[in-house]
Amino acid sequence: LFRSGDVYYSLLDDISGRDAFFLQLPNTHFIESYGKLLKERDDILNPDSESWANLTPDEMVQRQHLLALWWAEHGKRPYRAFAAGYENFMRDAIRMLYRRGEYSRANEMLDQLITWPGQNTNDPDRIIELGTTLDEFVTNELQDERILSGYVAAQEVAGALFGAYMDGLVGSDGELFEKQYQYAALAHRYYIERQLRRTTASGDTARTEVMPRDFREMAGTMFAQLAATLPVEQAEVMYGEAPQNLKVWAYDVIEERFKPMVDRNANEAGGEPFDLLFPKPEGLEEHRAYLEQRRQQRQDLRLDTGVR
Repeated sequence: LFRSGDVYYSLLDDISGRDAFFLQLPNTHFIESYGKLLKERDDILNPDSESWANLTPDEMVQRQHLLALWWAEHGKRPYRAFAAGYENFMRDAIRMLYRRGEYSRANEMLDQLITWPGQNTNDPDRIIELGTTLDEFVTNELQDERILSGYVAAQEVAGALFGAYMDGLVGSDGELFEKQYQYAALAHRYYIERQLRRTTASGDTARTEVMPRDFREMAGTMFAQLAATLPVEQAEVMYGEAPQNLKVWAYDVIEERFKPMVDRNANEAGGEPFDLLFPKPEGLEEHRAYLEQRRQQRQDLRLDTGVR
C-alpha cells in the first residue's frame, strides 16, 4: 500500500457509465506498517521479548517449534531475502519523504536503515555507502538508472509534486514551487520516454506504465485531489497561488467540495462568497471539453480492445 495506496478515482464518471479515471500513487501513511510487521515477527523469534511472557504451555511448544524451524532455514546467513526487501523498501521511503520535503522524517529513516539490527551482513561497503548526508544518499540512490523502475519514478514524481503544492504553493514560496514542479516534469519525461513499452494485450497502455503519459494529467489530478482534502483556508491559499493550468483541473472539484459551506458561511456570518475566494480560472470551458474528449477516447479504446 505504500507504493500504490493513494488512489485517484472518478466515482461520478463510473456511476454515470463513463470510463472513469483511475490512478494509484505512493502513500506515505503506510510506511510504518512494514516495520511494525517485521518487529512483530522479530518478537516472535526472540524468547526474551514480551510476546513470550504469557504463553500457555501449548503455545510455548508451538513457538519453540517455529523458532527451531526458522533457525534451521535461515540461521546466521549473511544474506536474507526478507531483509533485502525491507531495506529496499526503506530506501524507497526515504527518497519519497525527501521529495515531499519531509526532511526530518527522512533523516530518521536513514538512521534506522543504518542501525537496523536485522540488516544483511554480506556487503562490507554498506556502512560506507550509507554514511553520507541525506542529500548525497538520495542522489546516489538515483544512479544506475534506478529511476527507470516504475515505482521509483512514481515516487519521485508524486513526491516532488506534493512538495511543490504544499511547501511551494501553500507556503507561498514561488521559487520552491517552480523548482519542485520542474523536477517532477523532468523525472516524468525521462521515465516515459525511456521505459514505455506498448503491448497488444494492454491496448494503449504500456506494460511498465504506472503514471499517465501526459504530465499535465498527473500534475493536475494530484493538485485537484489535494485541494479537496485540505481545510478550506489552505485550499484557498494553494488555489490562489497556483498557475491557471493547474486551477482548471481543480475548480470543479473545489466547487463541489467547498461552495455550499463557503456560501452558507457568507450568508450567515458575513464571510466572503465562494466565487470571490475561488474565482473561475481562464480556459475552464476548454479544459472541460478536453476532459470529455479524453474520457471518450478511453471509452473507445476499451471497446476496441474488448475490455469491459
